[in-house]
Amino acid sequence: MTDKKSSPEPGDNRSREALIEELEELRSSERQLRAVIDNCPVPIFLKDIEGRYLLANSEFKKWYNQTGEKITDSSVERVLSAEKAKSARERDRGILESGRSNEMALDWVFPDGVSRSTIGTKFPVRDETDDIIGVGGVRIDVTALRSAEAALENVQRGLEQRVEDRTRELQESESLLRSIFDNAPAQVNLKGRDERYMRVNEAFASARNVTPDEIVGTYSHELSIPDHARNATSQHRRVLETGETIIEERKTFSRTGKPYHALITKFPVFDAEGNVTSVGTFSTDIHALKEAEAAMRRALNKARDADQAKQDFLANVSHELRTPLNAIIGFSDVLQLEFYGSLGDKRYIEYAEHISQSGHHLLALVNDILDLSKIEAGKLELSFDDIDIDAIASAATLELKEQMQKKSLHFTMEVDREAALIRADGMAVRRILTNLLSNAVKFTPENGHISLAVDLATPDSVDIVVSDTGIGVPPSDIQKILTPFGQSGDMVLAREGGTGLGLPIVNSLVKLHDGTLDIESDVGAGTKVRITLPRTGRD
Repeated sequence: MTDKKSSPEPGDNRSREALIEELEELRSSERQLRAVIDNCPVPIFLKDIEGRYLLANSEFKKWYNQTGEKITDSSVERVLSAEKAKSARERDRGILESGRSNEMALDWVFPDGVSRSTIGTKFPVRDETDDIIGVGGVRIDVTALRSAEAALENVQRGLEQRVEDRTRELQESESLLRSIFDNAPAQVNLKGRDERYMRVNEAFASARNVTPDEIVGTYSHELSIPDHARNATSQHRRVLETGETIIEERKTFSRTGKPYHALITKFPVFDAEGNVTSVGTFSTDIHALKEAEAAMRRALNKARDADQAKQDFLANVSHELRTPLNAIIGFSDVLQLEFYGSLGDKRYIEYAEHISQSGHHLLALVNDILDLSKIEAGKLELSFDDIDIDAIASAATLELKEQMQKKSLHFTMEVDREAALIRADGMAVRRILTNLLSNAVKFTPENGHISLAVDLATPDSVDIVVSDTGIGVPPSDIQKILTPFGQSGDMVLAREGGTGLGLPIVNSLVKLHDGTLDIESDVGAGTKVRITLPRTGRD
């Protein structure tokens, strides 16, 4: 009997190869899983039911300050502090007994001493028979998330507060507008695009003897006469199409049939996109204003008529006075010269001289009145030519030379040749200079000083300045002496006399040249009058 050896079945070799291949796949899968776990940025661990660590990744070691240490098979007491180990044991026991996961938020202090917000999750680990064989865990740093949540919460609270504040503001604004709308004395209404009344105030409803609620939803033609309704419809459509406000005065009627004037304002109301959604209307009773305007026009016309009558009277009287005044002056001159023989007593000659002086004064007054009347009536026409202020000033000074000598006044004149040549009315400029110099002579005491200066104010204008060391004018009276017949209340000035028309005429002539007049003066300090004229006058 031959001894036979048993040989393996062909299928056994294939089973072994398959098993080896399966084991290799498992090892590869395990390596891949370990690589994933070890490189995961959150700490991961596995412990057996005795609390010994079976697995702990690199991030776990960083968190627990175990970098470089071998944690596998170590107890929780070796890795954690006594307090944390005790807490971990209690949580592990609860998971092993309940078989349920557990989550806990915890402020974690890292090895570098920095505290961060974390959330840790522990879960039961089961075998293929579903028996619990250990505990797994993972912990996540949620500091950034908590900060973001806190920031979001702050933003949300801020937004809620802003919404609350804005809502309150809108409510207050709406309440204010509603109060204004409802209590406005003007008639106010708001119509939709379909021309139905959306809202009206009490004044609008009261004028129609109804309540606001009775009007809302109706049309214009249901409340107004046909002509007014058609006009309202036309204007309503125009505002809708153009988005423009329409303002007009209209004669209308009250509910009692009494006519009155109203100022109607129709305006567009826009939505957030700029579309016209409705049309508002204000209707204000301006009947009293119209009556006041008419009364004012009547009063103004009467005042103009009275002023014209005054001017006509002054002109007529002035013309009537000139002939007898000239006769008085002429006869007084004959008497002074004793043309027809000696008068005997010298006092008669003195009386004749007083008569002549008074006559000349009255004649000057008459001439001033005539000139001022022409100016105020707009009948004085200026003739603009190229003139030389130097020559005109010299002529005006010559007229007053005798008066200056009688009072021993010191006079100086400085004229810039470039400034002297301007375009103006020569007669008017001479009248201006004569009046100003005459006033200076009249109100400057003996041995005083008077000066006349002409210079460029700007490249386009000249200054004519007359200064004196006279008695001066109180600053409060400067405007007064620029009005016709206005004289300073100072007693010294009153004694010096004058018509009260010299400066008003000067002021009027300066204005006709588009110039300006400025006076600086005070009692006892003298007076400076500055005239500024354009170098190129009107043609």
